[in-house]
Amino acid sequence: TEIAGCLRAAYYGLYVGRPYTEKMVIGLDNHQFFANQLAKAIKMVDGVDCVLEYEVSRGVVRGRVDLLCGGEPIELKFTSVPSKSNAFYSHYVKQLMYYMALLGAKTGHLVMVSFDFRQHTAETFTLDDEQIKKLLEEIDSRSAKLLRAKQLQIEPEPERGPYCGFCRYKNICFNSRLEV
Repeated sequence: TEIAGCLRAAYYGLYVGRPYTEKMVIGLDNHQFFANQLAKAIKMVDGVDCVLEYEVSRGVVRGRVDLLCGGEPIELKFTSVPSKSNAFYSHYVKQLMYYMALLGAKTGHLVMVSFDFRQHTAETFTLDDEQIKKLLEEIDSRSAKLLRAKQLQIEPEPERGPYCGFCRYKNICFNSRLEV
């Protein structure tokens, strides 16, 4: 899951840990409730069974798809900005696409929901066989980079983007770039 985002942040997560904010705790609570309700609704409307927190893996890469319904992954994100303007949107999409590739799924869904459940965005993504192959190669490459960084204890290069200002490791990352 972590390799879909910045590899430097993933590296820090290995050594510093993953600090939780109040919003993250609220998101985790909402996540479980919403996933259960969505699974029940899909079963009732479409007759399709869903598996919650379905585990996927490839080599050292491990992840958990929030919902797997009829072979299609559904990734849920709770956020104060449930839209494409969310700083982490590209990470959310990449995570879903990685799950799709790991499952060999041609279709997947991203659902972003506000913390108060009043706003949401749902999108469907599709992949062809060539895109799945390229994503699997990317997963292998990124996981190898992170593993190599861990073994050598050298931080990967930061992957700068709109999410940097919101990253839980921004103080460490920014400080590590200071020239003394």
